[in-house]
Amino acid sequence: MCALVSEVSNGAVISAEVTEWASRTPQWAECVQAELASPLNLKGKIGNRKLCASSGSIARFEKTLAQVGGPKERERWFSEWRPQIEVHSDCPCSERVAKLKLSPAQADAFGVGDELEMTTMTANSRVVRAAEAKGVRLEVELHRPVWLAGL
Repeated sequence: MCALVSEVSNGAVISAEVTEWASRTPQWAECVQAELASPLNLKGKIGNRKLCASSGSIARFEKTLAQVGGPKERERWFSEWRPQIEVHSDCPCSERVAKLKLSPAQADAFGVGDELEMTTMTANSRVVRAAEAKGVRLEVELHRPVWLAGL
């Protein structure tokens, strides 16, 4: 969800604000360099696909967004992305994902997509690799991590 709303992945990557933000830590600078080299364009990848998420995933993201997201990122979330997302509060984690022994937050995020037989968009390659190592192939759209810039 960070990649959906971050200033870094929404066209502001060459702005002075983002450049200054990225100069604070090597990880942020790498994030900006990756976006400059190959823009994520998640909006284009999503196209007209239906979006859904667990209520727990939404709540955790909104807590993070409130703590470190900036006004542009919060506005993008609440006006553009959040209204498009169908929230599932009573959807159980799929049996396949439950067997992976993930953290509750990871099981919540990956289990809903698996149960609903939908593609999960994620930057969490660690969970995807761990699942594959246990013989579980999750339907995912894997993208690189993108930080909230606080802008």
